[in-house]
Amino acid sequence: MTSFDPTTDLSRLRELLHDTPSDPAAGARALAAERQRLVTGDALQAELMGFEQRWLESFHGTRSGELRRDLRESRRDWLAVRVRHLVAAAPQVAVLLDLAEAQAVATAAGEHGLASRCEQAIAAGVPQIEPGDEVGGEVGERFALLTSAVEDVPIEQQIELLRCTGR
Repeated sequence: MTSFDPTTDLSRLRELLHDTPSDPAAGARALAAERQRLVTGDALQAELMGFEQRWLESFHGTRSGELRRDLRESRRDWLAVRVRHLVAAAPQVAVLLDLAEAQAVATAAGEHGLASRCEQAIAAGVPQIEPGDEVGGEVGERFALLTSAVEDVPIEQQIELLRCTGR
């Protein structure tokens, strides 16, 4: 028989993510509190934060100053975790392109320290890429994605994505 560990139970998180709160700011705070309870410092944390960020952005038009602040904080937290994991990853073409994407998001959000960490990791990783690695194919796929699936991405971020990926 396996023991039940309440610290890893995701049922409350699922409930919050699927709920449509009458008060989005209170919903955002409840989601942040549940995320903090589940924080483990691994890739799951980054994924949870990314989902929370997308959920919060769906309420962006509410004009709530409190909700906009929660959204900025959620985006910053998610981006910091994502950058930390990418910087620690072995340099591969896909990782370097993910770092360029994170750099673009950080630049567009005014998170210059995170953008700088991405730039440094890219500069350190590029010389480690072997000529036989599928650079052209991966870059081509990313460029096609960037130029065709950007409806939900603000124009400033689109420009930064193209700029950072192009470098």
